[in-house]
Amino acid sequence: MIDCVAVQKALSARLDGEQTGVDDDVVDAHVSACADCRRFYDRAAALKRQLTFSSDQSTQQLVAPPDLSQAILAGLESQQRRLSSRRALASMVSRAALVAAGVLCAVWAVVLLSGTTGIVAPPGAPESGQIVPDGSGATGFSSPLMVDAAAVRLALAVGMFFAAWQPRLGAGMLLVIGPFTAFSIGFTARDVVLGFASATDVFGLLLLVSCCVLLGWAWLADANGLSAVHRFWRGATARPAP
Repeated sequence: MIDCVAVQKALSARLDGEQTGVDDDVVDAHVSACADCRRFYDRAAALKRQLTFSSDQSTQQLVAPPDLSQAILAGLESQQRRLSSRRALASMVSRAALVAAGVLCAVWAVVLLSGTTGIVAPPGAPESGQIVPDGSGATGFSSPLMVDAAAVRLALAVGMFFAAWQPRLGAGMLLVIGPFTAFSIGFTARDVVLGFASATDVFGLLLLVSCCVLLGWAWLADANGLSAVHRFWRGATARPAP
């Protein structure tokens, strides 16, 4: 004789579409004679219909989400184009400014050399940088400091032109021009306070500072410069794994 537990298991399997393992006639005969199993079957069948109906409604209400991949890619491409345009514009402007700074440095060197004769002053000659008459009025002597200053300005002009051609080398040039500019700032500030500095000295200092700023700007506008800054920042802020 089959019991109610086995019949209810068979009924659940039938509702789920599984094999019951019991003859259907035996199960139906037991359900027709057992009120508890009949109530169990009615409740299980009602619950099955309710779940099926809810599942069908949910499936009908579900709408496939829109494909946003194209919109996302278009936004990324647009942003990348804007960044590339800004970087290209900054690089172009910084290079033009470097060329202009190089021209000013070259003019500065020519102005310094124009006050010399190209002949090094002998020992005992004044160090004023002015032409010293030799008695005949034909030749004179120039200060070695003036010649050195002109050579430094000419080298600075060449460096500006080279940085305009290869901005990625601007960081290396800053290692040389930066300390030179910082040294000049200190002494020029002292001369300004004491009232010894002329307008030419102040202009020369401003030109040196501008050259340093332009070198840094051109280097950062270049892709290699930004990558180097990012690598340095990641390395400086990195934390070792515990």
